[in-house]
Amino acid sequence: MKSLVVIFFSSWFAASTLFAQSESTETIVYYENFDSLSSGWVGENLGSPTSPSIWRITDSISFSQPNSFVSNDGLTNQYPEGIFDALISTPILLPAETELLKVEFRFIADLAFNGLVDSSDYWYLEISDDDGQTWDLVTNERQVRSGSAWWKYPDYFSSTQDGYITEYAGSTVKFRFVLNDMPDGLIGQGLFIDDFTVISFTCNADPFEPNDTPETAFTVSYGDTIAAEICPLNDYDYFSFTAQAGDFVRVYERDFLTPRAQIYILDSNLDPITNNFYQTDLRFFAPSDGIYFIWILQGINQTFSANYHIGIDTLSPNPDILSVQDVPDDQGLQVRVVWKASYYDPPTGNSYTDFYALWRQVEDTTEMPVLNLNELTNEQLNDQKLLQTYLFEFDNMFWDFVDQIPAVPNRPFMDYSYVAPTLYDNQPTTFIVCAVPKQGYQLPALWGNPGTGISIDNMIPEFLSFGIERLNNMVELTWNVNLIVHHDLMGYRIYRHTNTGFVPDESNQLVILPAETTEYLDESINNGIDYFYKIEAVDDAGNSAWSEELSSSVTSLGSQGSLPDKFALLQNYPNPFNPSTKIKYQLPSGSNVSLKVYDILGKEVAVLVNEFNPAGFYEVTFDAANITSGIYFYKIEAGEFNQINKMILLR
Repeated sequence: MKSLVVIFFSSWFAASTLFAQSESTETIVYYENFDSLSSGWVGENLGSPTSPSIWRITDSISFSQPNSFVSNDGLTNQYPEGIFDALISTPILLPAETELLKVEFRFIADLAFNGLVDSSDYWYLEISDDDGQTWDLVTNERQVRSGSAWWKYPDYFSSTQDGYITEYAGSTVKFRFVLNDMPDGLIGQGLFIDDFTVISFTCNADPFEPNDTPETAFTVSYGDTIAAEICPLNDYDYFSFTAQAGDFVRVYERDFLTPRAQIYILDSNLDPITNNFYQTDLRFFAPSDGIYFIWILQGINQTFSANYHIGIDTLSPNPDILSVQDVPDDQGLQVRVVWKASYYDPPTGNSYTDFYALWRQVEDTTEMPVLNLNELTNEQLNDQKLLQTYLFEFDNMFWDFVDQIPAVPNRPFMDYSYVAPTLYDNQPTTFIVCAVPKQGYQLPALWGNPGTGISIDNMIPEFLSFGIERLNNMVELTWNVNLIVHHDLMGYRIYRHTNTGFVPDESNQLVILPAETTEYLDESINNGIDYFYKIEAVDDAGNSAWSEELSSSVTSLGSQGSLPDKFALLQNYPNPFNPSTKIKYQLPSGSNVSLKVYDILGKEVAVLVNEFNPAGFYEVTFDAANITSGIYFYKIEAGEFNQINKMILLR
């Protein structure tokens, strides 16, 4: 079939290699939650009308119990008009060996706000590496009211501030929170600070370094997977691979990690081919032979490091069949064919595939005319009448057309599937799929690799009922099997013996009956002898089901060896019918029984039973010779039990 495939290449690649993943290390350099009164943090009046500083430890409000620092008066729980006050930390030694330093803390800024940022009360955080001689801003200069809830810095300002202080690595620093009131007659509860933390981030060894440039790119191959991280923020990772023109390359994220690194595919000129902005599975045709690059860099919303886990493969762009599996719990002669979408039918976005044509390999045992499968045009592939009129030959093999399956754009599934008919059970059947492009596009039809599977009839026949009645000089056996469900039923075998518990075999086989039979009258009996019977139902796959052993010594009308254990109204047989059909029902206890027939408008058509029936199995005949074709319903009422079934009169 390879010459049928418009775009074809081998799907073999070397065994995949999984590289070890490294992760960055986060270390807390300093942490203060002010639970100890000797934290070393002190207040300083920078020009307030009141003296000294009003910064104090409070246990009334805190993020981590029991204490926090607050800038307000302990009696009024508000800061005074015109306050200009600072809270200064103890000296903190920052590590020299670090990739990144960051400050975090919890805060409540319950400040007065007059609607104008430039004239409202505000706060800010500063840092000094010369023991307070000079101060540099950590936060923005004016941080105004945030409300009465606890917030985390810098998350509250994540779009504008990051809390980084890496430039002070190796220094001994102090931090200073400053609160400044603008004299406008408005005041608030002040600035609350808790859980002040300085964090150091370091990157672990990267097994692929140095690979920060295209010249130092780490070489990978189809089938490889890569697990590493972008660390620190300015880190670049380059990986190179060799592709041939026409290779359908797939670079995909094996795990969806947050924050998510950015991934670009570059050609040999370092021009971008695609990226992972809006997808996790990057696919493209290599335009030429040569070296291609995977460029991985800082992720969106990445604060320090971003892990990634990617794989690289080649794919077939064709609708290759992935599996041909038997459909379980059916009567056979059908399989489920699963194939992957073609390149021109992505799971999201525009699909240039109109439909998939499914074909089945057959023997040339018909008198149908034959066309060459390899010479079909796109126009002919759209002509269902033509496809259903001919057999198609390729490489001395014959194929018949099964069906057209429409392509589904923006579908919620990746692979397509279709339940297709087979000609025989327990024998291999081969299928092939062709992706046909939409009309108006100058695209080829893509033929996938074929697939083979076997259908199995794995549904055993099932008796709805069976019974026995001994008459004067004969025994009547009755049974019922739903032939609509078990349409492949071949017939029945009746076995008889004079000993109970007998094993049915050819020596005691009494008769073979066709599938439409529902009763048998055994007239070859002798009075005074008890007979035992078994009924076997057999389908065309050799599956069989057995009745219970039935004894002729049971003489109650319609008995089954034992009384039924539940009420039931069985499906009529035959159905559809013309002009008569049989309806069976069973009663576990004696009841007043009403069995009536109604038309589709609910009008009563016939009364079949309207009397008391003892417990047992019953059968009545409905003769519809005088009514028109159509759908009818029959309803039984027996005590509290009622049921309605549908039947079809078809002339």
